[in-house]
Amino acid sequence: RQSDFGATLDNIAVNTPTSGNRYPAYITNMDWETNDLNVRLSWRAASNLRLVTRYDFQGTTVRVQEAGLPFDEASERKSHIVAQTATWNPVPRWYLQGSVNVVFETMRTPAAKLTGNAANLVSNSDANYTNFSLNSGYALDEKSDLYVDYSYYNAENYIDTSARSLAYGTHVTTQQASVTLTRRLDPRTIVTLKYAYADNDDATQGGFADYTAHMFYGKLQYRF
Repeated sequence: RQSDFGATLDNIAVNTPTSGNRYPAYITNMDWETNDLNVRLSWRAASNLRLVTRYDFQGTTVRVQEAGLPFDEASERKSHIVAQTATWNPVPRWYLQGSVNVVFETMRTPAAKLTGNAANLVSNSDANYTNFSLNSGYALDEKSDLYVDYSYYNAENYIDTSARSLAYGTHVTTQQASVTLTRRLDPRTIVTLKYAYADNDDATQGGFADYTAHMFYGKLQYRF
């Protein structure tokens, strides 16, 4: 996929030295190019067990031209994404599904190669993370269903360059879990009750963005 934003940028602001806001008009041209290659394997390991494995490779290059400067590469990002999903139906009224995604991503800019007084001010930026989810559904009877789900997200890419520049990256762990009960009172009326719990640990913000949350949710749905 390739996108050229040059014509759009020219119409947002006025690129003159006397203008109070030249951004983003001083960016006279910008080109994004993304190449993606993925391989997917679906395997029915048993009559009640299905596995899906997928690998993606993504490469993105951004080239920018600013007023008075040549059209050159601004950044390059490469991503490796591995995903695995398993779905199990031990009995007709119960299913269990788990999935995990592992992402390795690095963005490089020409600034990371600078020497002299500018050396080490900018480093390559990683955006690696792991995401795991597990959910299950069980038919209690002909009118009631119970759902349970859990998710986990972790990213550890914080780079402490505060001694010489602006620190960047992130170090976050988030967990969520919920239980949902649905009950069909009649062919047109459905009642849903849900409880959810969430916990977020954001070391990047020094603990100021940490939180624990409880949610109670109820819904009455009537279909005409």
